[in-house]
Amino acid sequence: FPFSPWLLLPLAVFPAATGYSLKRFRLGQSDFLLSRAAVYGLVTVLVAVGYALLVAGLTLLFNALVIPYSPLVTGLVIVLLALLIQPLRRRLESNIGRVFLRGDHVYDERLRAFNQEISTGGDMRSVVQTLRRTVEETILPSTLHVYTYDPISELYVAAADSHGATSSDLRFTVTSALAQLLNRQREPVFLDDGSAAGALQNDLPRIQMLGAQVLIPLPGRQRLSGWLALGPI
Repeated sequence: FPFSPWLLLPLAVFPAATGYSLKRFRLGQSDFLLSRAAVYGLVTVLVAVGYALLVAGLTLLFNALVIPYSPLVTGLVIVLLALLIQPLRRRLESNIGRVFLRGDHVYDERLRAFNQEISTGGDMRSVVQTLRRTVEETILPSTLHVYTYDPISELYVAAADSHGATSSDLRFTVTSALAQLLNRQREPVFLDDGSAAGALQNDLPRIQMLGAQVLIPLPGRQRLSGWLALGPI
């Protein structure tokens, strides 16, 4: 039967599905690679078009005084393009990054706003409330407990929630297994990890009462300042 180009159309399904999977699940830093490819692709096109327009414009303006292929004209055009290409590239990176790296852009904005609020916060209570609000708006955990160290009782107690009430009555001593593990490890602890559950065996029943799945330490200068207890997201 006669060959038709439409027969090649099903072959486009596989690369299209692969590209969608990379973009959807962010495999292999695909967002970063796509954004950089788009930026430098557009820059290349703009540089080529700009070079042609500048050379043609100079030739039309000065007519016989300017030879299109002379080294002087080429050097002048390259200098002009070099002056214009950097701000153009930065603007393209910013705009394309908003399209391909929306999650990273939102994260950077959240982090910048959080740092600004923390720097202007007056006391520990306002800092804790800012931390709680930022985590709740960004991660959306089902439960959240912010534990801080109380120097008077020398215990780790749960801070007040958004309604002003203590989120939990459970308290932990400085020598508790949970406090010692977070102070020693200084990185998030996932309770579904068998090794972490074994190290927290003494405190595990109370931790389960909090409904937490992830524990994030808040390091301090001399001792552990506290931790975040997050439930399922």
